[in-house]
Amino acid sequence: MKKAYFVHRPRRLSDLFQPHPMEGERAYRVTRIVILSPLAYDNFSEDLLIDREFLGRGSEELGQGCILVTTRYQRDGILVYPIGARVKWAAYAPGKSQ
Repeated sequence: MKKAYFVHRPRRLSDLFQPHPMEGERAYRVTRIVILSPLAYDNFSEDLLIDREFLGRGSEELGQGCILVTTRYQRDGILVYPIGARVKWAAYAPGKSQ
């Protein structure tokens, strides 16, 4: 199972690149993938604390899984555990093969 370092309520993508102990990483399972346009992804990654409709849709059905937010044109993305339409926990995902 893949692991990532999740940050509680990060403001922007750069907040996800903190030095951290390996013990701080936790296993995750991607339950849903959201593919945004490059502009929408840039907007999302620069302000993760704004309510996002695409996070709220079906978030109650995620169970223990998370959402991978990415674009069609890049390999990396952001893993999100939402509460409704808000990011509660997020982590950087280095590639789409989660």
